[in-house]
Amino acid sequence: MKICLLSARNILEIEGADAEEFLQNLITVDISKLAEDAPLWTGMLTPQGKYQFDFFLHKTESGAILLDVHSCQLEELMSELKKYRLRADVKVTDRKDLAVAAIFNQNGAASIELPAPMALSSFSILPDPRLPALGERIIGTKENVENYIGNHEEHIGVETDYIYHRVSLGVPELATDLPDKDIFWLETDAERLGGVDFEKGCFVGQEVTARMKHKTELKKKIIPVNLVGNPVTPCGLASDMIQIGTLLVAVKGRGLAFVRLDKWQNAVNTLRSVAAGDCLVLKAA
Repeated sequence: MKICLLSARNILEIEGADAEEFLQNLITVDISKLAEDAPLWTGMLTPQGKYQFDFFLHKTESGAILLDVHSCQLEELMSELKKYRLRADVKVTDRKDLAVAAIFNQNGAASIELPAPMALSSFSILPDPRLPALGERIIGTKENVENYIGNHEEHIGVETDYIYHRVSLGVPELATDLPDKDIFWLETDAERLGGVDFEKGCFVGQEVTARMKHKTELKKKIIPVNLVGNPVTPCGLASDMIQIGTLLVAVKGRGLAFVRLDKWQNAVNTLRSVAAGDCLVLKAA
């Protein structure tokens, strides 16, 4: 078991009588499924259905909603939320007093010997809503989180451990892994990770997302790969001089690539090598 402080995560608090309705019109999941013991992972999209932001939602005992977001998106997300707020009874606050950590098994097993999930007041341990094998996430005051980590000193890890863990499971950190935002939400593997609800009402980008789900077949997607070598990312993927995608992130022999699915599958089926620079790229088991 490893416990890692995720120092690049920040928390925004959304509160007010209109908070849930306000978010429901913007995000890709159904906020009615959010509960104190059931966090969600979701995205905000452009009207064209392309990725703009992603974050976790946590509901507090008081009814406020916490957004767990990567620090590189914090200011832009706050600005975007305030743009849509208009006259709604919604308050957006940067909770600088809160911190985030992750607890996980390095072998990818879902079971972790921890207390039962705890509702969020000043400290919570709740399952990562994307995949059971990702483990648990902690949110609490910086003091409480640091004390918890300190009390499990034998399990303390570094963020590279967590990056390797999520990459091994094929889970991107969209805020940092993508060289740009020119990617449709379903191409991020958001459906597998529970980041879209096709039964909910409208949200920004919903029409394009639904059409891609029901009327077309994905041509591009983020997929996990194995690597022989240590390439600098991002870098192009090629097979027989044909560009087939981009290697987004690489760590300890594992990686995530954004590929043209037909060209990737053709290379795999015909046993042709795929390279990222001098690195050999292989299909993940």
